[in-house]
Formats: sequence, C-alpha cells, structure tokens
Amino acid sequence: MPRLIRAAAIRITRFRIFAFWLTFGFVIASAGAQASVRLSASSLGFGNQALHMTSSARSVTLTNGQSVALTISSIVASGDFAQTNNCGATLDANASCTISVTFTPSIMGSESGSATVTHGAGSSPLTLALSGVGTAPVTLSPAPSGSAAAAINAASSLSFGNQALNSPSSIKTVTLSNNQSAPLAISSIVPSGDFAETGACGTT
Repeated sequence: MPRLIRAAAIRITRFRIFAFWLTFGFVIASAGAQASVRLSASSLGFGNQALHMTSSARSVTLTNGQSVALTISSIVASGDFAQTNNCGATLDANASCTISVTFTPSIMGSESGSATVTHGAGSSPLTLALSGVGTAPVTLSPAPSGSAAAAINAASSLSFGNQALNSPSSIKTVTLSNNQSAPLAISSIVPSGDFAETGACGTT
C-alpha cells in the first residue's frame, strides 16, 4: 500500500510539473504572438500647421509577425487628424502595411488625437498618439522668443519708449512667418511716420 501511495504521489507531482510547463509555454507563446503585431512608432508629431490647411503625410508601418493572417477590423483617426492605409481587411502572415496620417487644424493652439488599429490578435487595439499645433497662416512674432505660443499670441506692435530728438533708436526686430505649405507673395513692407525698417524678406 505505501508503494502504491508513493507511486500515485509521484504521478500527481509529474502531472503538476507537466501542467505548469504547458501553461507557462502557452503564456510565452501568447505574449510572443501579441508582441509580433506592432506599429513602427508609438507617436507622430506634426509641429506647427497653418489653420485649415492639410499637412504633408507622415507614415508608420503595421507589421504582422505572426505565422497566420491578421484580421483588421478598423483603422480610425480622431480629431483633426485623418488617415489612409493599404492594409485591407486582412494582413498576411509576416507581412506589413503602411498607415499615412495628415493634420488639418481647425483651431489655434495645440491639438492631440490618436489613430487606433483594431485587429484580431490579443494586443488589440494598437494606438498611435498624434499631436500638432494650429497656427495662423501668416504671423508676426518677437524674434528672440519665436516659439509657437509666442507666434500665436504676440501683439502686432512695437514700443520704443522715450527717444532723443533726431537720434535713431536701437533696432527692434520682429519675425514674419509663413506657416502655409505654399510660398507667400510679399507686395511691400512700408513703415509710416518717423519709423524706418530694413529686412530680408524679399518678395516671397
């Protein structure tokens, strides 16, 4: 009887070990399958973009590293971001496709959004963070602080304070920025009264 009990105990122990390794192996395999469906980047930034004008496209790659085809339910961009892709409804095993995103700001200032890929693997959904800054098509900003915020909020004026008669003041500078994707034609830059200007803007 003791031998039978010991034999049964050994069989139970072996079964538990086998079950543990079987479960552990399944977890590793599942994690590997999830990690093999991936985007080539986690975020895209578009920087400054003129209001109501569409940026150039920026792209990421969706890769299916699994040994089976990947079902893609949807690829959706939010907010003022839009996407196009060549992924289709299924992506073959060990294949890739391209997702291209554009930004068309409708408001001034910082915007954020996302592109979400919903698919049939365990890592679904995949999310791509998106950001950009809507700016006026043409802006004037103080040259030393030419940040996006300064360009958007800068007052279109310069003050020289008190100045001795018939003596030129020190120069104060502003920056003219063309935030459009097309050249800006400049007809003239003409100061009035006792003010004078020099610049390197040219005609475009």
